[in-house]
Amino acid sequence: MSTHPVDINLENVSSNDSFEYSIIFLKGTVTCRENVCKTLNCKVLVLTDDETSEFTVQDGRFKCIIDLKLGRNLVNVICDSDLHVGQYSLNLERKPNICDKVLKLLYVVPKGDTGTFQSSGTCLNSAESACKRIVTGVKLLQCMTAERLNELGLGRKTFNLATENGQEICEIFHSQYIKEQFFSWTSEKIWNMTARELLASGVFAQGVKVLAFLSCTEYFRESNEIKGYVACGRGHLAMISSSGLHSWACDLKDVVSCLTSSIPIDSSLFDDSGSRGTLSGCYATTLGAALHEIGHIFDLVHTDFGVMARGFEELDLFFTVGNPQPKHYYTEMMRRCASQEISVRVRAPTKVTSVSFGFRPIGNDKDDRKWDRDGQAYFHRSAAVLLSGHPWFGKRCQLEDKGPIQISGLEVKVPNGIRLIELHTEDDRLVKYWDFTKNPTNIHRYCLSWFDVKDVIQPSLLVQDVTGKIVTHYLNFDASIPSVSQ
Repeated sequence: MSTHPVDINLENVSSNDSFEYSIIFLKGTVTCRENVCKTLNCKVLVLTDDETSEFTVQDGRFKCIIDLKLGRNLVNVICDSDLHVGQYSLNLERKPNICDKVLKLLYVVPKGDTGTFQSSGTCLNSAESACKRIVTGVKLLQCMTAERLNELGLGRKTFNLATENGQEICEIFHSQYIKEQFFSWTSEKIWNMTARELLASGVFAQGVKVLAFLSCTEYFRESNEIKGYVACGRGHLAMISSSGLHSWACDLKDVVSCLTSSIPIDSSLFDDSGSRGTLSGCYATTLGAALHEIGHIFDLVHTDFGVMARGFEELDLFFTVGNPQPKHYYTEMMRRCASQEISVRVRAPTKVTSVSFGFRPIGNDKDDRKWDRDGQAYFHRSAAVLLSGHPWFGKRCQLEDKGPIQISGLEVKVPNGIRLIELHTEDDRLVKYWDFTKNPTNIHRYCLSWFDVKDVIQPSLLVQDVTGKIVTHYLNFDASIPSVSQ
């Protein structure tokens, strides 16, 4: 049987691209040169200096996740099946991240506890296994954040992870509180008590934000109750439960199989799968929830779609091909767990209006790309602009600081130049934003219209200048309401 030559094309990466993080995402197509096959379903091998990985090609499309070492890396993508043969080679460079601000990963273990997380069957659930799963998962989030920003023309910018001897790490933090105390507290109190404890222990050093996982989260099937549940992010601390760690991959080689697993969640475990009931759904939902909470500590508010809404549940669709679309429930859905009530409802979206300077109006962000192909785990345009200029997202050229951001009434004055203005509701939801990133010259003053804010209850403004500096300010209507003659 003769073989047919194929062309392998990468859509998101070119030879000589450079990266400041280790896990790299490749997506592309395989097409038959002789048009013998309309669509291809086969495998591709990805060879780097250190390892060989295999990925599925479905309907001519493939997605790969690989690990780069520091320096130059030769990457070969090979299709070598009984019917088709082809190869694509490229050089990629991994550079050290020189940003002096880091996201530290912590695994919080109660006093006197071993640190095991709830699991079933043969799943290894030690504290060490938890840390491996967390590092692998958050490195995926680091990669996806960079790719999503790059898709919008903002560059591959992302957060930096704390390392030890050049390797990303998750540290075990031994709490002074016992498991029974965590079980008796609400999500809000777990966050508050942990934040105080981390502050007192000196974890929040300058240039450090924290993503923490609580080890002792436990589901009780008999009473349909979950204890030690937390999902909260603000200030310098994002914290979530360990209830989904049993579904997370320990190593990069297991990520795709974990994100596509159709194995049902064991009935002894809490089903946090976005109503999918599978291990892959649990992995996508809980890892996506971690990104949502990370977004909050990087100054993001809730948006009408994307990661900062409920789009984080579709993280699996970004990394995989041929994965079935998750179910969506647009009505309020509540899990009532004895005395604790966990809300997983999807709010009715707030319509977001955008104003752009220097290029065409953005309108609806979703019109600018084929959003449905890779799921809804992407960032709203405003969130992406904010992150790409954020002080925690890469080292920047030091610009002269010409003065602080000033907000008086509806007038914004920014000596360094305005990058972004967001209008928020009282419950921190985005209503409208003004994007200045494409303006050919810096704008130093902008005045909102009374009609922008008149229907917003207790509105606030977030202003980011071109140096990345961010100020949030509650509007003083007394200074901005136009006088009315009697």
